[in-house]
Amino acid sequence: MSEDKPAQETKALRTTDAATMRALAHPLRVEILSLLDTQGEFTASQVAERLDQTVANASFHLRTLEKHGYVERGEQRGREKPWRAAHHSRDHTPDPNDPESIQQATRLAAVYIQKETARLLNTFERFDSNDADPDWILASTVTNGDFWATKEEMKELVQDLIMITDRFKGRGLDPSKRPPGARKGYFFGTINPDPDTQPWNPDAEHPEDSE
Repeated sequence: MSEDKPAQETKALRTTDAATMRALAHPLRVEILSLLDTQGEFTASQVAERLDQTVANASFHLRTLEKHGYVERGEQRGREKPWRAAHHSRDHTPDPNDPESIQQATRLAAVYIQKETARLLNTFERFDSNDADPDWILASTVTNGDFWATKEEMKELVQDLIMITDRFKGRGLDPSKRPPGARKGYFFGTINPDPDTQPWNPDAEHPEDSE
């Protein structure tokens, strides 16, 4: 691990820019960035090998990610020129007053949803294998629910959700921080208002709620 990695880990990306989000809204680029997030540094050849791509294709997508600030060059190792994620976290909350920002954030979210759905299906299908550890199965869940909340309360809940895995920060790139028996886990959550429900007005008539 390079000596400047701790400083790099403090960087976070916050953007509402439509072009920046558009650049990431590609399944392979999301996979590349996720790989660098977990592995630290990889060369284009290593990325290509892990993701079953040609080196030329991996290099093209890495350069595109670099152009938009998602990845950067690590320290050269001999003849190798590795890449690494430019930030330890990324926030693509759209500008509510910019339709294109909202559109691109939605497209980017769709790519992540498709990626996580495929991963989840693969994970739970593999639980059917005979060597699955029952305790790890019990440590997994898919849950959903609905609730009524004001926009302020929902925004607060969003922040709570974002910080829910903060207690495990640093363990990905620094194995010394992992307790014995630790295993890599994934978290994927969403909070959103119902687009078909209007804000509650107790003074208005709601015949559908009187049944």
